[in-house]
Amino acid sequence: YQRRVHGGPESEATFPPTFWAQFDCILTGLDNSQARQYVDLQSVTAQRALVDSGTTGTQGHVQVIIPFQTETWGSSKDPDIEDSYPVCTVKHFPFSTEHCVHWAKDQFEVRFCETPVEINRLCAQGGFLENIRHTKDPNSFRLLRRLKKLATQPPAGFSDCVRYARAKFERSFSHQIQQLLIKYPDSKSEHGRPFWSLPR
Repeated sequence: YQRRVHGGPESEATFPPTFWAQFDCILTGLDNSQARQYVDLQSVTAQRALVDSGTTGTQGHVQVIIPFQTETWGSSKDPDIEDSYPVCTVKHFPFSTEHCVHWAKDQFEVRFCETPVEINRLCAQGGFLENIRHTKDPNSFRLLRRLKKLATQPPAGFSDCVRYARAKFERSFSHQIQQLLIKYPDSKSEHGRPFWSLPR
């Protein structure tokens, strides 16, 4: 079932008690705490087993909840993971300052930390092209493309650096946003809420 769970009166209308009672077990893959708390409460009220699953960054989890026999989702809280947010939220629907900071930090680390370190590591091993040729890591091919571009189109001066920065800006803050608006047009949900209203 793929309708969005928001919690509150809107969800009550879409997901009445009879909705939850029809299942023997409820499986979820929700992306926010509000929706998890709501489904957790409904599963306990309906006395139905719940299997909650999700991802945060590169980490995943699964929790099995059996009403009145195991701990509920809302009765415990995993340790906070610093600077860790759902990848899909940060990439497609960042709605808080923290999401934007996390995205910018990730972009910086990839471009100015991880990529140079990986290039230096592959070069230090010797036989760089052989290493690339025999690897199955897609990141290595990305590095090779980046190296080729730097070798064949090196910046000749400050103006080239400005052009490169401007192109990156256009891709990140214009083209990708326009693509999102095409993929997810400014329409309304079945309840009349704008698609881009929070939380997304």
